Amino acid sequence: MNIEIICNERGTGKTEFALLKYQPCLYFTLGNMEDDKNWNNTQEFYCIIDSIESIPVPVFSDVINRILSVEWEAIILIFDIKKSELAKCPNFNLLYDAGRIPIHYKFKDFVVKKEVFYNYLEEYFPNLKREDYDRVIRFTNSNFNQLRRLALLNELNDNDEKGISPQALSQYIDEIIAKIYKDIPNAETLLQMASIIGEQFSCEALESYDGFQYDAASAYIKRMNDIHGLIQKCMASKLDYKFISHDVYESIFDNIQCEKKIEWIKRLIQYYNIQYKQCIDVPDRITVLNHLNILYKFLPSQNEKHKEICFILLYQYRSANETMYALAVAQEIIDEFSSILTGTERAFIQNYQINTFFQLWEYQKALEILKTINNSSKYVGSRMLIKYYYAYCLYQTGDVDESYDIAQELIEYLKNSSGSIQPSHKLFCMTYSLMATLQNHLDKEDNGLGYYGLALKHASKEEKGKDYYDILKKCDMFYCYEDIKISLGECLQFYDKKNDGYSAGEIYVNLATEMMFQDCGEKNKIKEYFERAICYFAENSSKKLVYAKNNYAIYLIMVEKNITKGLNYLKEVLLVGLSDFTYMCLYLNICMCYILLGKTEDADFTDSYQRFHLAKKRLNKRRNATKYEDVYEDILNIIIAEQQGENVEKLCLTALGKLDNNSFFVPLLDDIVKRNCRKGNSVYKENANFYKTMNEMRCFLAEFRFWE
Repeated sequence: MNIEIICNERGTGKTEFALLKYQPCLYFTLGNMEDDKNWNNTQEFYCIIDSIESIPVPVFSDVINRILSVEWEAIILIFDIKKSELAKCPNFNLLYDAGRIPIHYKFKDFVVKKEVFYNYLEEYFPNLKREDYDRVIRFTNSNFNQLRRLALLNELNDNDEKGISPQALSQYIDEIIAKIYKDIPNAETLLQMASIIGEQFSCEALESYDGFQYDAASAYIKRMNDIHGLIQKCMASKLDYKFISHDVYESIFDNIQCEKKIEWIKRLIQYYNIQYKQCIDVPDRITVLNHLNILYKFLPSQNEKHKEICFILLYQYRSANETMYALAVAQEIIDEFSSILTGTERAFIQNYQINTFFQLWEYQKALEILKTINNSSKYVGSRMLIKYYYAYCLYQTGDVDESYDIAQELIEYLKNSSGSIQPSHKLFCMTYSLMATLQNHLDKEDNGLGYYGLALKHASKEEKGKDYYDILKKCDMFYCYEDIKISLGECLQFYDKKNDGYSAGEIYVNLATEMMFQDCGEKNKIKEYFERAICYFAENSSKKLVYAKNNYAIYLIMVEKNITKGLNYLKEVLLVGLSDFTYMCLYLNICMCYILLGKTEDADFTDSYQRFHLAKKRLNKRRNATKYEDVYEDILNIIIAEQQGENVEKLCLTALGKLDNNSFFVPLLDDIVKRNCRKGNSVYKENANFYKTMNEMRCFLAEFRFWE
């Protein structure tokens, strides 16, 4: 005969589940256990006995023997206790010792399905947000009785808010402590002490002589975890336990008397100060410092000490290369201690934020910080440096025109400085380098070659360091291929020597791209360089991954003729927040992939084409376009028209009329004209093989370089 055991505490839905699943049935509780029954004539298939632990042993023994004499499909035994308590139940032991329960029976606590509990939540808390359901399930321990009690308290508190009122939750927690934790000495005090430690807490801090000195705290906390869900074990943390939800933690913490709370916070600060002195590893120091940071927030009189803790925490995060956490602490210092920061401290934090955002390619965030800086320093060099940073960020965020105006101001200042700044000053190198890039983009003067030479000259006046090689890396903007190979190779040697994989990744992208353009015949090396760069940037979660993957996609499309794989690489980087120009280029390339695949009728192509134009529309708000975006739009429209069988000669001639004769786009458009007129090929002045291949494939793909 099959015997099924369903066990868990009262209110978990066991009886309702059994009565629905096992039909037809005879249902017994203590109230009807001794009723006279004709067992042999029963028409039911199942026998259900509820709340077995509450039935007197003689009564249960007599009735169960009679029940067992009948052939049932199954006998269902319901215990209102957890499986861990079964061995303490005499009626369970009676059955087990009699061999009625198999030795290897798989015992488990009954848990109602979430969907069933959700239905009750909808009934009891009609205004509760769906995303809060699981939270309520956790702190009611999937118990319908507790859910109904919480609903009643919520109703009695005249809650007009959506969800559960703080007053109702506080009362509910008090009842849990009084009823369910009644056998745990000073359970309320123990939970309050734990909340002082934080939403996650260690039993060591509770028991330690330097901490709360709460004897057997770990044993009591374990019992709390076993019998109810106000707290639970931490799975992925060095800390032992955590409160089941933030609002449960908050409710317990807020109920602590103010004087007691301050006393306990001071005691815990003392405990963590002792702990910090004993820490050897950086992660352990960070853990302790985070605790101190939280605790000091409740002691406003300790602002100077709190500020010191935050600066130490920032330093430790930097040591651990935890950049995002370090940035969060830096912003906290600005927000919390603005009134007591010295000028030096503020400048240090802002400089750290700006340089870190530069590394992360978060130029818009750096720009926002720069806008808040009071550029009134008595030092002219400091004011000019901030001005340079501002121009640099504007360039990186796509506002080339304003960047150029500021760069011109800086150039005039440098020309008239008459020795007030040393010629080797970093400002010279950076400003001349930026101006070289801006002139190249805007087709001004000699396309920036003169200023590029000046930047290198100033950077090499002393020992060639990072400044020099950071400028040299954009040599492919100005040099011929053979000189590019030599210069970029020199950059790689320097960055490898410095173990600077981040900068080396930029060089690999530039070098691989140039080799691809020149059709150098080293396909394996090109692929290797792209993959190295992608690996470097992926490890650092850098936005520079966009450039690497875009150019690698071009390699896959043009060299390996794997258009689908290239398209996938392009789509992977669309979620990264970059400039409008970058988005325009990416969507241009995606459109070209769909054209090559013959999918211009697909919705994905239409969407990409529209997004290309949206980015272009935003770029049009600038006073002057660079030499790229307008011609990119013209080429895309020409290639689409050509693909649709139209004669594009007029479109090409119109586009050519916008360009300087020296533009490297001229041969590209000439080739399309000649292709349509069945004439010969154009003579390319640079990157001939690259453009010839694209024209043969009837596409155009926009690449990126690391120049700034």
